[in-house]
Amino acid sequence: MKKWVCLMGHKLDERPEDGLCPYDGSHVKEVEVEEQIIDEKFKEMEEEKFEEFKYEGDHGLGILIFDLSPSMDYNFLGEKSFTKLQIVSNAFASTIATLVAGDNPISKPNDYFISLIGFAGKAEHFGTFRLLDMNKGDFMETVKYWQDFIMKYPRPKLSNGTNITAALDIAHEIYSAALKGEINILKNYGFPDDFELGAQSISSKNNEVALIPNIRVFIYSDGVHNVGEFRNPFATESLWPGLRSAE
Repeated sequence: MKKWVCLMGHKLDERPEDGLCPYDGSHVKEVEVEEQIIDEKFKEMEEEKFEEFKYEGDHGLGILIFDLSPSMDYNFLGEKSFTKLQIVSNAFASTIATLVAGDNPISKPNDYFISLIGFAGKAEHFGTFRLLDMNKGDFMETVKYWQDFIMKYPRPKLSNGTNITAALDIAHEIYSAALKGEINILKNYGFPDDFELGAQSISSKNNEVALIPNIRVFIYSDGVHNVGEFRNPFATESLWPGLRSAE
């Protein structure tokens, strides 16, 4: 008789259709039913987990993807004064300004990087920036610079349409290279030679502390993919087995 055990130790009588634990989203493995064998397999999986996630660098990375398709020029919900793109660019710019030029700026801006991607019918990497260098003066000067960076980008270069897959492919190449330490790939996207991803402690739903790579990917989009086949390269990714992957 078999059972399935997840990385967090939950024991299931049947294998979930998606292979993920319904309680915490981690992957399950088939094991013998005896409790001792299950406990040994769980211990083995724990050791694999900590072996897999060892990031000892100093750097953190945010990958931001912006929808620049024509639909972003429509007003945001019932808002009459601002378009969707204005709302997004304002949020992005004010966040950067808060981090580097606000009253309580981040303590080590030299250790964090932001990689920017835009898309419409095509996708393009806009650049990778050290957070320290994103400070363009005082708070409002920094806000205006990064607002204009997004709002004034020559969008016709990206064609019409909404090609989310193309943007996700670029983001995933950067994401994967950062996790694997593939600096030759990262240098193609403007990363310095000494870039090395670090780790960050987070708390799970069960108040357990986990150590995960210090990398995040965000996408700002209002539309439906309509250029070619939609494919999400992040669909099977998870920084930590206890966190459900993207869907």
